[in-house]
Amino acid sequence: MLDGNIVHAYAAVTTHGMSTIARAIWTIRFAIWVPLFLLVDGVSRSAFNRLFYRHYRGLDANVIESAAIETFKRFALPRLAPRAHEAVRRHQEAGHYVALVSGTTSFIARPLADYLGVDNVFSVDLEVRRGRFTGRLNSPPLSDERKADVVRDFAEKRDVDLTVSYAYGDSAADLAMLRAVGYPVAVNPSRRLHRIALAEGWRIEHWSREQTGRRP
Repeated sequence: MLDGNIVHAYAAVTTHGMSTIARAIWTIRFAIWVPLFLLVDGVSRSAFNRLFYRHYRGLDANVIESAAIETFKRFALPRLAPRAHEAVRRHQEAGHYVALVSGTTSFIARPLADYLGVDNVFSVDLEVRRGRFTGRLNSPPLSDERKADVVRDFAEKRDVDLTVSYAYGDSAADLAMLRAVGYPVAVNPSRRLHRIALAEGWRIEHWSREQTGRRP
């Protein structure tokens, strides 16, 4: 849905209010970690999430959560693909249950869900002690098979038939979730997901910030 990821979100909230010089210094220091992030993510998205969220350790939870709300219009909205918004509205107008399932934090996911009018949000919560993040998650990372488990549980509780349901994903970390439904859609897929989507005969769509117009 967004042209961005948990790294971009982290950068937006942690540098909020910084001067240009301070932000440049922050960027240089953070860039050192990028090669490791890429290496770990190539092995396991869940492992990457656990590693990455350690960078929130010691940060004031209230400050970061407030920054997430304040930076929503600057960070998220410019990255929201119009066709993503249209897809949500289309399902809502059809009377479908709509859920946002994301490996990002709740303070990043919730403002987006509220903007889209989506009541069902599944994301991750960071552990907080004495008002600061510990760098640990309160639950397992929301990725890979866990995404599928969340979708199945959601469907079971609402008596939803997944064989006639839709799921949208962009990476191999979404594979289990996509395979759990009857109508999987690969959106701006990674190379691996693109290959699998072609082999499985799944719908493939390409969304960008500029595109508009409903799918025929």
